[in-house]
Amino acid sequence: MTTISLISENGTSRKYLTSSELEAVFSACANPRDKALCKLSFNHALRCSEALNLTWSDVDFTNRQLHIKRAKNGESSAHPLEAHELRYLRSMQRKAKTAYVFESNRRQPLSARTVRKLFKTLEAATGIEGLHHHQLRHSCGYHMADHEIPVLSIQRFMGHKSIENTMIYVKAAGKDLDKLRNWYFN
Repeated sequence: MTTISLISENGTSRKYLTSSELEAVFSACANPRDKALCKLSFNHALRCSEALNLTWSDVDFTNRQLHIKRAKNGESSAHPLEAHELRYLRSMQRKAKTAYVFESNRRQPLSARTVRKLFKTLEAATGIEGLHHHQLRHSCGYHMADHEIPVLSIQRFMGHKSIENTMIYVKAAGKDLDKLRNWYFN
């Protein structure tokens, strides 16, 4: 298997995953819970703690929303859920034995240690060196900026209180900062 380095041409580390790397991660997930954890974390820019603290009361099936309590003093928000996300969440809820969306095989809330072990397994399966959960959040921000989503929208989506945190993704995507600043100030 080819090893994929997250070191860019200029020698700095790349904190996001490309679309093909994301697909490799999702495909390498051995079970529906792990795939749901990875996809929800990417789709909703979840930190590991935010994903692990999700409870079934945070999932509003009726209004198709995920209520996210942001960590690090971030802005909590409700994100829309896509039909495929609702399907796998409903399937997981039918089997749930705890109030937590992500639970272990022993029917306890999933731990950060278990997630670290999962990402070591995914690293070996995909050949992506240094793979870790937080790269899913970074990848979400990067891909939004790369698709020229307005910077204020990215800021709100990711729960950033400071626009400076959001600008990291804009710079990584190599987008025209003047154009994005115009969205911010207009």
